[in-house]
Amino acid sequence: MNDPQESPPEPLEPLGSPPEPEQDAGGQEASLVSDADVRREPLAAAKEMRDREARSFTTVEFTSERVSAGHLEIAGQIFKQNFNLTTVAGGGESIPLSPRHFTSRTAEELERCEKELIFTPREIEDLCVSVEETRFLILAGEPEGGKGSLGLLLGSRLTQALEGDGMLTCQGVGAGVQIDLEKVADDEAFHHRVVMFEDSLAGENADLRAFLKTVDPLRLTTLKERLRKSSAAILLTATSSSLADFEHRLENLGILRAVTSPSTDLLVEALRRFVTRLPPQGTEAVAAFLANHEVELARELGTIPRISRFVHDYLPEVASGGLSLRQALSRMDDLSQWLTADLADDLEAQGAVLALVLGSAVPPSAGMPYFAFDDLRRRIIEVLRKELRIAEDQPSSPRGLGRAFLDRARAHVVTMPSLPNAVRFRDDRYPRRLWQALVGPARELATLAIPLLRELALDESSSLRETAAAALGRLGQIGPADLAAPLLHQWMQGAATRDELPGAFLQGSAGGDDPTYRDFCLATLRDLVFQGKAEVSEAAVCGLSSLGQPDPAVPIRELCGIAQKLLPIQLDLLREVAEEMTAQEEEIRREAHPRQVAPALQALHQQDPLLLIAALVPEERIRLLGAVQYALAGVLFSHGGDPGPVLRELLARMRAEPVTLAPLVAYLLLHRQGLIDLLDRHKWRSGAFGTETSRFLLASRAGERDPEALGELLERIFSALETFPGFFRFLLERRFFAILKSWMQEGCEVIGLRPTVVRLLSALLASRNTALRRRMESFLETDPDLSVRGSRLRALARDVLDGKGLEALPPPPSRPRRLPAWLGK
Repeated sequence: MNDPQESPPEPLEPLGSPPEPEQDAGGQEASLVSDADVRREPLAAAKEMRDREARSFTTVEFTSERVSAGHLEIAGQIFKQNFNLTTVAGGGESIPLSPRHFTSRTAEELERCEKELIFTPREIEDLCVSVEETRFLILAGEPEGGKGSLGLLLGSRLTQALEGDGMLTCQGVGAGVQIDLEKVADDEAFHHRVVMFEDSLAGENADLRAFLKTVDPLRLTTLKERLRKSSAAILLTATSSSLADFEHRLENLGILRAVTSPSTDLLVEALRRFVTRLPPQGTEAVAAFLANHEVELARELGTIPRISRFVHDYLPEVASGGLSLRQALSRMDDLSQWLTADLADDLEAQGAVLALVLGSAVPPSAGMPYFAFDDLRRRIIEVLRKELRIAEDQPSSPRGLGRAFLDRARAHVVTMPSLPNAVRFRDDRYPRRLWQALVGPARELATLAIPLLRELALDESSSLRETAAAALGRLGQIGPADLAAPLLHQWMQGAATRDELPGAFLQGSAGGDDPTYRDFCLATLRDLVFQGKAEVSEAAVCGLSSLGQPDPAVPIRELCGIAQKLLPIQLDLLREVAEEMTAQEEEIRREAHPRQVAPALQALHQQDPLLLIAALVPEERIRLLGAVQYALAGVLFSHGGDPGPVLRELLARMRAEPVTLAPLVAYLLLHRQGLIDLLDRHKWRSGAFGTETSRFLLASRAGERDPEALGELLERIFSALETFPGFFRFLLERRFFAILKSWMQEGCEVIGLRPTVVRLLSALLASRNTALRRRMESFLETDPDLSVRGSRLRALARDVLDGKGLEALPPPPSRPRRLPAWLGK
């Protein structure tokens, strides 16, 4: 800290411009102190004189010979716009869980439901005893395996056993809802009820996944006691595949039960019961058929939901001889045949299926808002009617089917936190399998939809525009050169379409299973960046902001490649501007009164961030730099409260290109209106905490997907700052420690977050970078805000300095011992 350049100035705050000094009649500047001032009390007059002297130097302006005022104006415009107007996916606030997200089922309704369902009483009794003890249970199995029905049965029995008020069920809870199961247990609105989350992980909820991944015996005991106290219980259902990462842990905790196939006798009983609900026509043929195939059919179908679907959709036709049993069983899982043949004369259901598929071009599919779904469904039906030449007075489906087209489309309406009244398939595997059909055997239906989608991409409804663009991006796989490339070029060239549609199109192209097609679309966009006009290049880069999910490596790779080729850092210019600034500072120190030096330097330093931006890259690329920051922000925001995977990808790129890329990424993350500042202004409310919290700190908690990513990235950022000339390096290093201090304050204020901050700072203090270790130690020991005796910040800093966070650090990676040089000779 002996180097004067390393002595940080006071934190900078905007200062207002003072009034112009008055002039007397002869044109001479009036004295700063009037006769009336002299006659005042001496101390007050002296204080006012000092204040006026200080204010008189806040108008200090720095004019660079190497950076024009136009550069500064562009830089300020672009980064202020990106900082204040970034509304990319994931930037919105998540919504707390509440009873309005659930369907209420009274005890009487559950009793009626129990009479309709088929089950083994002994199995239900055993499960009830288990849940009464643990108050928490996860039912896992395959789709259509009966998990939901079993959950309803358990809810009915538990409601009776606990003398509760009924049951609350919520299906496919979305990613934008905060769920803290301990708070659910404490909330009076959930007392005396069985709370069931059906398909609990289908909506990609991070809080539920984090709970299942990290729950331990102590936390489970705490939850059990709270639920017991509130006379409540919690049930979750999930597909076995969604629990694969932590299935063994949950089994060991005794809270996971696999839903197995019912016995043959139960399946036969279910088959007979569902047959009694068929229309009376053809009853004799159905009875004759079942007399010879009842047991075989029950075993083949395997689960009660599949039996119900087979009886409703195929059994009458099989019994009448219109379809063989083998054909019917193959159609049970052949969604292409179901969509094109089975629903061919039922346009209401076929239109509903097509609308849901087209609306799920971007996985994971959490459903479509009902009104957007219904609008798209009606327009698809109009296209199908015209294609089939069905008269206006003729119905789209046989009259006997009624209006229950959602049931025939194997879909239903669910209430979700972020998408109230959303429509989705009952089986979450359907969207992926139906997309495979649309770009394969059912391609004819897909091509019929393309003109409609191109029209809807220009619709007034933003929801329909995005849905149509994403669906076209997915369907472009049918003809990349004939559909995908022309559409991207057309939309990018149009001022009205370049800001919104290409991003949604890219999302759709990345949602499929064909990486070759995805790379084709990215290559098309890349050509637009490198060969198009400036505004087209910038819009194309902004379109990459939509690709954070499912694989952040894809947009990070593209953005880093663009930055390396088109955003060279002008180190020579930065050095010259830094020398100009240093010369101006020396002039102020030399000529100004001692009392005026500090405010004058403070006013001068207000221009530092804009100078850095304007000198960093060529003038014609400043807007492109803003577009890259915008796109990176979109990728980070798309991961909600867990940006760890994105940070890991950025870290890998910085390591691979330490000279050409690492300094630019470090700048984009650190500067005053950079990515860290931006994301910390849009904090994330997690179910684990009662207040909004930095996404970076949430991702750094033990048990998250990549808790070490932030610490390692910060270490790499600090190392990359060595590239910048001294003055600007100091400027960015000051931002580095200001960010650390803000996270320390957050760790002191948010209960439960302090260990994360201590662990992060301890990792930086133990860095292999000698300069970072020294600066961290000096920061923790001498920073004025961390030196206040008795303060929480001081206590946190002391814990880090005393090594109390070292036990939480991962062991350093082992490296092979280097052999002596002489041994290799």
